[in-house]
Amino acid sequence: MGWSQAELGRRLELSPSRLADYETGFTRGRARRPAPIPKAVELACAWLEEHEGKKRPLSDAEWFALLRSLAVSDGVIEDDSREVIYGLPRGL
Repeated sequence: MGWSQAELGRRLELSPSRLADYETGFTRGRARRPAPIPKAVELACAWLEEHEGKKRPLSDAEWFALLRSLAVSDGVIEDDSREVIYGLPRGL
């Protein structure tokens, strides 16, 4: 899907090392054991691929919307109106 093991691990709440085991089919270490992909992980990956698709860079509009929402949710700004965001005088 174009995601790193760390990013996919965060989405699935699995460690990147566990994902690496699933990719190779075996656990690491002295006693290599089979590490088949659990059905729940397989289904979760299929769902992510269908609903979120391949990772792609954000457009400028998506990036600014994300920054604005983070600033509002973190209390950096209280008013996310265009006037406040862009510093335009009210009433123009």
